[in-house]
Amino acid sequence: MSILRYLARSLAFLPPILLLAGALGVVSCGKGLYSATSSSSGSASPTSTSTATNGGYAFVTNRNSGYISEFKRNITTGILKYNTRIAAGATGSGGGPLGIAITQNNQFLYACNSQDGNIYQYTVASDGTLTPMTPPSVPNGPKTAPIQVLTLSTSSGTPQWLFVTNSGNGTVSAYPIQPAGPLGSAVTATGFRAPFGMAINSTGTVLYVSDNAAGLIYSLGFNSKTGALSNLSPLSPINSQGSYGGNPAGLALSPVFTTVSGTGALLLAGDSNPNTTLLSLFFAPSTGTGALTGFTPGTPASQAAIGTAWVGTSIALSANNGTGALGTGSITSYTVSGNTLLTVNTVNPVNGPVSIVVDPQTQFAYSTNIQDGTISQYPVSSTLCTTGGICPSVNDIKSDTASNPGPYGIVLSN
Repeated sequence: MSILRYLARSLAFLPPILLLAGALGVVSCGKGLYSATSSSSGSASPTSTSTATNGGYAFVTNRNSGYISEFKRNITTGILKYNTRIAAGATGSGGGPLGIAITQNNQFLYACNSQDGNIYQYTVASDGTLTPMTPPSVPNGPKTAPIQVLTLSTSSGTPQWLFVTNSGNGTVSAYPIQPAGPLGSAVTATGFRAPFGMAINSTGTVLYVSDNAAGLIYSLGFNSKTGALSNLSPLSPINSQGSYGGNPAGLALSPVFTTVSGTGALLLAGDSNPNTTLLSLFFAPSTGTGALTGFTPGTPASQAAIGTAWVGTSIALSANNGTGALGTGSITSYTVSGNTLLTVNTVNPVNGPVSIVVDPQTQFAYSTNIQDGTISQYPVSSTLCTTGGICPSVNDIKSDTASNPGPYGIVLSN
């Protein structure tokens, strides 16, 4: 069955390919030459040597209202307090601002808009206020339908590149980030069907991309000098679920650690098919080409596990959109046992979660819930719930002042 049918079934009011646009998150920075943060998707908790001086901030794209919401985040309690919002392009026909990413030094923020095809760029003040750069947006190309963005910085925090998955024309673009923040000219890789999720390894040399329509996950070598992306053939791509390709969505890399398989990270892939109750787990080695090995498909999850995230190296999270109806979604936590994920706890109902992210303090997770326009806050690995893993929501707030804002992507400052 095609991805279009899955999407239409899950959220009937969306154009098919745009259902998945919010599976965003934050990718582990690691300790190599490069560190990375992403919007997304999906994704692991970020690590950083910097700390927000005035607490923390959260930024959320709202697909229906066309705005990015700015929140103050109490880093002790995790509570988000709405501050203001800023325009982020066109809306209509189920499209609008989707993927969002902030640089590791918290100075620049970028959001992609699937409706108008532009990448919107902002500077971030010390109080979390966003100001459009000059120019305020960069044309990404007609009918590109950009879905997710991800930033790459050096180990010192200097922003270098912005990656974009373009589901509309089957490309992945790498934009150089100029010193003052504006994007330069893109270097684009072709040959995909519907690229969606992204994660990059701790050395900034391998970009992992899920192709939602082809059922594949690519390992792409990245040249940080030229911006070129090259397929690590013959080890890439691989089917996301063994012999059955599935419909891979959000990707999340754990922090680097050492296992019996060697030193590397675990890559968690969600699946957008509401009839598929599977996640996939892969090992991404730090040495050699970094191509994925040792994957274990078929881990149970709730329907349509679109967004993924990590809490350290031992707890994984998935945002399960369900069928898109109110109250059908859930958030599930897992522990890692060898090459297998074991379900720890599931929080439900959650009204259509499409993304999940973990704070830098690894105390709270947040999901964007497209069906009721809210952001939910969950304790993780907390004594507040006896099961550990993910705990029931302790706070739900509206993501925007609009009646049905359609929250999608969420990113946190370090």
